[in-house]
Amino acid sequence: MSLAIETGQLLSGFVTPYKRLVPVHAWVEARRETLLAEYRRLNP
Repeated sequence: MSLAIETGQLLSGFVTPYKRLVPVHAWVEARRETLLAEYRRLNP
C-alpha cells in the first residue's frame, strides 16, 4: 500500500474494508510536515 503524503490518497494497493485507513489518515495528517520534510531530505 502506498499513500500520498500531501493528500492521503491511496496510490497503490488496496485495503478492505476501507475504514481501516481512518487511523492511518489521522497518523499521516498529524505528522504531515515531518513526513514531507523527510521525503524532501531523502529525495533532493
